[in-house]
Amino acid sequence: MLTPFDLQILTWLAQGLSVAEMAALSGRSKRTVEFHLWRMRLRVGARTNPGLVYIACCYGVLSTSRRALSHLESKGVRPTPERSEGRRGKARVPPSPP
Repeated sequence: MLTPFDLQILTWLAQGLSVAEMAALSGRSKRTVEFHLWRMRLRVGARTNPGLVYIACCYGVLSTSRRALSHLESKGVRPTPERSEGRRGKARVPPSPP
């Protein structure tokens, strides 16, 4: 479940804003923005912020064109099918897109 702040950060991230810019726009600290990004990446199994945006686009959380997705794919950004360790050591597998 995304909070309204998570969704706003994700939208800004997709638009290419830096963490510092997102913090300034939201009136929160850079560390708070980084924490929200980390938490979203952990939930879906993304290793990077571009990977997070890719997964959000695939699931329809962010609306985007196929052209934008193919641009991310050309840069090598894809959700990783590998297992990643969660905070408590439990294996987490990112869901496959519908």
